[in-house]
Amino acid sequence: MHISFEMGFTILGTIFLIIALSCLIGLIYQLKVEPRTLKIGILAGSFFVSLFFSLQFIFFVTKIRTFAIRSEIIILTLISAIFPFIFAWYILYQLIKVWYREAHTLSNLLLTLAVFAYIVLLVLLGVVNQKLPLWGKRILMFMPLSMAYLTFTFLNFFLSSYIYGLKMNFKRKLPTQWLVTLGAGLINGNQVGKLLASRIDATINQAKRNDDLTDKESMIIFSGGQGIKETTSEAQAMFDYARKKSHWPLAKSRLETKSRNTRENLVYSAQLLSQEKQKVEFTFCTSDYHVFRAALLSKRLGIAANGIGSKTPLYYRGTAFLREYIAILVMNKKRHLIVAFIFFLISIISALYSVFTY
Repeated sequence: MHISFEMGFTILGTIFLIIALSCLIGLIYQLKVEPRTLKIGILAGSFFVSLFFSLQFIFFVTKIRTFAIRSEIIILTLISAIFPFIFAWYILYQLIKVWYREAHTLSNLLLTLAVFAYIVLLVLLGVVNQKLPLWGKRILMFMPLSMAYLTFTFLNFFLSSYIYGLKMNFKRKLPTQWLVTLGAGLINGNQVGKLLASRIDATINQAKRNDDLTDKESMIIFSGGQGIKETTSEAQAMFDYARKKSHWPLAKSRLETKSRNTRENLVYSAQLLSQEKQKVEFTFCTSDYHVFRAALLSKRLGIAANGIGSKTPLYYRGTAFLREYIAILVMNKKRHLIVAFIFFLISIISALYSVFTY
């Protein structure tokens, strides 16, 4: 039976549309059942890609085909022309802001250094690739494969983090009685900085919102131990700030003063709730860039906790998200090392094949 191009494209468009709808249903279900997973980024990305291809095939067999193609060309051209300038502006903007407002550490300059290294590596790969024999080029294939994989995993992390944040903003209307503010380093050893202050303010605002929605009074756990250069615990400094600025009472507060990192924040706060004979279920508040990783960690630890985020200045978000992404890579390092090994193995096999066949 002969199938025309129009019929074939219609069938393909329908198939991709079914895939897109399946991914959307899967995404909605995953968000409802367990949003603390990188699967939500994969499902969302698959939905958008499948929907895009579905529309392409459908447009091809409709009367608006020419208009659609021209519109896409114009849009893609504009994006290709404008995006590099916007990206370059942001890199320069955040570099200047970080340089004048933050400490001159490698971690604070991470985004700029990473972009510079990425560009240099691409240029070097292009130059070296031209001078290598075929088997050498096949071995070098390991590098672009790894870079493509890292780009994919970063985009998936970013998309998952963004969707999780939207989900939790909606869930603010479904409060838990206990809230936990995750600590951060103190200024001058005993003072709450802007980043930590925004976490405390967001926690108290959520607590007041909870009190308006439920009969139970909200309780806040201020979680953070005392660092090497700090003269008091982060928990004590946070409570002092909350009491002074928002008149938050001691009776509705608990101080967790042992933790030194996010993992201990979550574990020790859960232990404190157990000691209080309370159900171990809480909402933690941290900076928006940090929420998703903390949520993934709480899932790994078996703690029933989700997070809400306080806003971070625009200039700091890029570097902060990149740091979080690196931490996510470390959390799943075995998986990523296996993928890297597979890429390397593919490159070696391809190189050996080229030696014996050409």
